[in-house]
Order: sequence, then structure tokens, then C-alpha cells
Amino acid sequence: MIYDIGNLALLPIRSNDDFSRRLANHFGLSDPDKLVINRAWSNGEYCPIITDILDKDSEPRLEGRTACIVYSYTQSYLSNTEAFARILLLSDAAYRNGADDVVLIMAESLFDRQDLDPSIKYKHGFGDISDKLRKKALCMQGQAFSLESVVGHFRHAGISRVLTLDRHSNESERVYAHIYSKDASEVLFNLDPVPIFVNYALQLPIDLSDSGQNLVLLAPDKNAWGSVDTFQGLSGLCNASVVYCDKNREVPNDPNRLKASISKTSDNFRGVKDKIVVAIDDKADTMGTLRTTLVEDLTTDGKPRQLHAFITHMIMSTRSAYEDIYTHRINLHGSNSHPNMTFKKDEPGVENITVIDFTPYFAWALVNHVLPGIPIQECTKENLDNFRELYSVIKQGKIVDYMS
Repeated sequence: MIYDIGNLALLPIRSNDDFSRRLANHFGLSDPDKLVINRAWSNGEYCPIITDILDKDSEPRLEGRTACIVYSYTQSYLSNTEAFARILLLSDAAYRNGADDVVLIMAESLFDRQDLDPSIKYKHGFGDISDKLRKKALCMQGQAFSLESVVGHFRHAGISRVLTLDRHSNESERVYAHIYSKDASEVLFNLDPVPIFVNYALQLPIDLSDSGQNLVLLAPDKNAWGSVDTFQGLSGLCNASVVYCDKNREVPNDPNRLKASISKTSDNFRGVKDKIVVAIDDKADTMGTLRTTLVEDLTTDGKPRQLHAFITHMIMSTRSAYEDIYTHRINLHGSNSHPNMTFKKDEPGVENITVIDFTPYFAWALVNHVLPGIPIQECTKENLDNFRELYSVIKQGKIVDYMS
């Protein structure tokens, strides 16, 4: 669907960003790089140049417009820390070029894994929080800042609203509400990936038998429990069994220092032998969580027919992550929040990876919710079909059976 761009100006923070380009296409723009030139001075300092492409007769160039800054992750020249700085500076540049308002689109929410304040371990009442949070806080070293600092900078830079996909935890809402002094739903517009995953999964050539009797749904950690329940409810696969896991990390982001265990299962769970196993989670980086829960724990008592993982953000920062996909024949399905995943060719296991374009979802939410300030409502089974038009498959992976 092509939306009328109206008084909107899309400003990507880096050039040649496939996510920004696909998003701009939904507004009839073929090249968003023509709107802002992301250059730097000889000393490396960022110097964005807002062009006059939208209106050659308007000065200042964004007068009367809402500037929409667009960020997606890349492992190339632009680090996330520099991307964060660019967001703040580009927001200032937009206002100085006459923008009425600035909103931020983040394909993946920056620094949202900092949603636990590290200083909590020094505060009164630390002994009263849950064992899981206490262990997480105690192992946090070298992470001496909070998501509150990031969101505070967004507000100070004049960013009024944020649109993102599958933020890390409910704690993000608390942070935005605290910093912006208003209900989080008025500031943080969070897209739930599950309705897209359900629509896509039901089109896959896999045998789910009678209402999911052949299916085992897996939540690799506690943050994914709600997503798995939503998936089952929206899909109508009421006969699927469900496994709920939890994990603890001895060292942050170290896949070899991770412990996971099954917390509970549905009453109809009888193992994974000859089943289709589907895991749902927000991020895959080292693949440590998925390897531990999906492969090492569940497959000890029987071989499943297939292993699938629906992952919103495919970070995949190590070669070992791809080797796990290849070795354990995992069918990985995820968004293009990290757009370079679309073009991966040389890593092992890439033929098993499907990349789903979520930019139609972002464009729909921007027009219908973010700009008019209307909170996003939860998807229901009755309106699930409306989400069929809000995604497309960029790269279709090959479906492979499991082999031990």
C-alpha cells in the first residue's frame, strides 16, 4: 500500500539502508537518501544536510513537516553508539530546519537490554526483589548506565514519539512513562510481531495435524511466555502443547555461561518426538538461548521432525551462531530489523533463514497510530486477517528436517 506522504519527512540516519528504503517506498519515495545527506567533517564529526527535495521553494526546508528519523542496525561502519548520537543530532537538525515535530522509528529499540537499572543492587530493598532479577543485577559488570539515560536523551532532543518492534520487556514502558511524564502508550508505540508470525506460519508447508496436535510451542525464556500464549490464541492451534523455559546468565551475553530450565509445560505435553517444535523469542545473537533450550534440553528424549525459531531481531553477531543453525538444522524466521541479513550468503546455515519484511507494518502503524497519537491495540483472532497485508517475504529459507 502507498500512503500519502503529506507533511512527513523520512530521514534515515545512514545511507544505503535497505530498511529505510523499503519503508520510504510505502510513501512513494524511491530513495530516502535524497532527503538527508549523512556526511561527516574531516575530523569525523557528524554533519547531516537536509535537502530541498520535498519542496524547493520552502525555507526552512522542513517547515510545517513532521520529521521521522529512521534507524536500523548494521554490523558495518556505523556502531549502535554512533547511531544513537546521530539520532540526537539529526533531531536537532530537523528542528533547526523548521520541523514542527520529530518522531523516531527504530527497527530494533536501542539499548533496551539496559532496562534493568544496574544501581538497583546498591539500593534499599534489593533483597526483596525476585531471585532472577537479583542474580541478573549482581552479574552486571561494565554496564553502568540505564535505559532511562537513553530515553532521557530522546526527550531532551525533542523526540515526541517512538515507534519500534518487539521491545525487550515491559520495563521499557515504565521507563518511557517516567521520563516523558505521560502514559507510555502515548509515547512508545510497540509493534507486536506475533500477528505477523502467525499469518506467516499458517502459510508454511508443514503438517500441524488436528489444530496443532503435531506442534510443540517453546518459550526459551520468561520474556517469551506471553508471546507463545498469544501465538497459540491467535492461530487457533489449541491442541498444541507448550513448554515454558527460563534462563539465567552467569555472564551477560556469554552463550557458554547460560543456564536454562523448563519451568512448566501444558498438561498435554508428551515430549518432542516426531513433533514440529516452534520457538518464539525477541532476539537471537549468539544462539546460546535457542541452542540450550531448543536443542540440548528438549531433544534428549526423542528427535523432533523439525525445529523452527521465530525470532524478531536476528542479530547473529558470531559465526558460531550460524554454525548452530547449520549443525542443528534449525529453520530460522525473522524480521528485517537488521536488514543486512537479507544479503547474507557466505555463512553456514543461511539457506535455512527466512527474512520477513516488516516495513509494511511500520508504515501502517506510523500513519494510523503514531502520527495521530492513537495507541496501538492488541490483535485479536477476529482481526488477524488484517495483518496479512502488513508483511512480505524478502528471502524464503529452505525448510529442513531435524537431524541429531
